[in-house]
Amino acid sequence: MRVLMCPPLYYAINWEDPAKNPWMKMNKQPDRGKAIAQWGKLWHLYEFLGAKIRTLETVPCLGDQIFTANIAWSMPIWSEEGNENRRTFIMANLAPELRRPEIIIAARWFAENRFSTYFLPEEMLFEGQGDIITTKEAYLYCYGVRNSLEAIEEIRKVFNLKKPIIPLRLIDPRFYHGDVCIRYSKRRDAVLFYPGAFDAESVKAIEKLKAKKKDVSREFMVQELFDGRNFPLNGSYINNVETFPWNDEIEEFPRNLKGWIERDGGEVVTLNFSQFGLSGAGHRCVTLFLD
Repeated sequence: MRVLMCPPLYYAINWEDPAKNPWMKMNKQPDRGKAIAQWGKLWHLYEFLGAKIRTLETVPCLGDQIFTANIAWSMPIWSEEGNENRRTFIMANLAPELRRPEIIIAARWFAENRFSTYFLPEEMLFEGQGDIITTKEAYLYCYGVRNSLEAIEEIRKVFNLKKPIIPLRLIDPRFYHGDVCIRYSKRRDAVLFYPGAFDAESVKAIEKLKAKKKDVSREFMVQELFDGRNFPLNGSYINNVETFPWNDEIEEFPRNLKGWIERDGGEVVTLNFSQFGLSGAGHRCVTLFLD
């Protein structure tokens, strides 16, 4: 497994807009030293689990550049003979204007590393991996805060997808990306989600999935800390390990949820990510899976 990350050398909160992300406050800046340490622990965990990590160049004025999950989403393109061609990345059209230069840097990196790229029409907002959850039976496409619903058809055409795309409408700007309020474990074929982030029709669509499902309470969604916060659903999964942004020193991770994961052979690993929580982010936000 390969992942793309960007060191938080210049991580900062340089904009705020309650309609796009109410967690970000320019008068509440992250402690960069703590952020680098927290990011480094995630990096070392990925290495320990066998992931090959690639990195983007860092630019001083791009405080959100560390959130590589937002810059693109990819699928392999298959030839008529059934052979996989170069993996193609659909590049994001980011809602916050200050973040748009990130896409130029990322597209250059993809080209230099022999990946193909595709650009959506400018009017279609799309924020990459953070809003598409791939399950065994469908692609869950989260829209309504920072993604355009219209991008679905364009994505379907580019990749000639065989599985259906199920639109899920986000209704709460506090949960502005799908990966903040829903996560999927491929190994366990299991969905963990917060119903309050979606409209009623979307909740019904989630409940109809064949995968195992478990919903979580509003209290679980955000772990408030003295120096920041954690968003537990915004974690990663490599093999049987499932990471959760969580500070065990403040409170124990919920036993019922841990048991639900472990019964299927999963392993829960918690890593405090409080400084990135000031931007409403977690482990998955800083991780773009390349394959």
